Formats: sequence, structure tokens, C-alpha cells
Amino acid sequence: MKFSKFLKDILFTGFSQVVVLLMGVIFVKMMAMVLDKDSFGLLMLIRRWLGVIQPILTLNLAMSLIKFVSAAKEKQEHFFKVSLGVINLIFVIVTAIVCILPKTFSYLLFNSPEYPQLTVIFAVFTYSSALFLLIYSFFRGEQYM
Repeated sequence: MKFSKFLKDILFTGFSQVVVLLMGVIFVKMMAMVLDKDSFGLLMLIRRWLGVIQPILTLNLAMSLIKFVSAAKEKQEHFFKVSLGVINLIFVIVTAIVCILPKTFSYLLFNSPEYPQLTVIFAVFTYSSALFLLIYSFFRGEQYM
């Protein structure tokens, strides 16, 4: 029995979403067992903040990159480099501000000045997540995914 490419893509996407969902549930369960109550709460807070801050810091370039890379194949490398440059510039500016005012950002993010060391780690985590999103969007625009 032969399946169309569209049906294969739908089945693969559905299967991968189920796997990611199950891995997320397993991850949260493991972290709940390993971490104490306060640390687990910080982890969940960081995950929520990442979902809010990432589109703001990346200027939602991922969606634009998908559109422009798929529309103009000859300029895809240029679009990727410009998007990467913008994200790097924003990361440097935000990380510099976070390093200058760690207690302020600790209070802003965690409602407590007790976690200034987590603010820089959070900035790096947000940057790595933004890079992943940018690379993933580039490949989606090329229609490899």
C-alpha cells in the first residue's frame, strides 16, 4: 500500500508531536521527583517566562524567515545571516543589561532578589532556544521539515 507524501507528512508530524508530549510529561515527572518544591517551582517559572520572552527577543523572526526563505531560494543564506545577526545583537544587549542589573531582573522574573545567578543562566537558555528556533525555521522554509 502506497501513501502520498502529504499523508506521510501528517502521520510523521502527529507521531512526533505525541513523542514530544510524552517526553515532556516524563521530564516534568522526573524533575518533580528530583527537585525540591522551590527548585521545581523555579524550573516551571523559567519555562513559562521562556514562552513569553522568546518571541519578544527574537522579534518573531522565525515566522518571517520561513516565509522569505521559501519565497526567495536565491537569497535564503542572506536572510538567515541577517536574522542571526539581529538575534545575536539583541542577545548581547539583553545579557549586558542583565549582568549590570542582576538583582533587578531576579526580582522581575522570580519576584525575589534571591536568584541573581539564575538571570544570566536564563538569558543564555533563552538565546540557545532562540537559535534552535531560528535554525528550525530556516529548514522549514527550505521545506526540509
